[in-house]
Amino acid sequence: METQTHEYLPVEIGDNETIDDDEIFNWRKHKSHLLKCIPRRMDWNIKRKQFKEMENIEIAQALSEKSLLR
Repeated sequence: METQTHEYLPVEIGDNETIDDDEIFNWRKHKSHLLKCIPRRMDWNIKRKQFKEMENIEIAQALSEKSLLR
């Protein structure tokens, strides 16, 4: 889930709960998955970097000349 600082954070999701892609992390409503999951907490810096790289690739593809000319 994206935060107000444009970082990403894994969050806990209940059984019948969904999160909208446009929704921003709110500590009053959402709980970080990193609080309970030690393995994810330990590798989060690597995973967060991968998320950012993926987002940058998606943005570059969307703004490519080929995509814009469709």
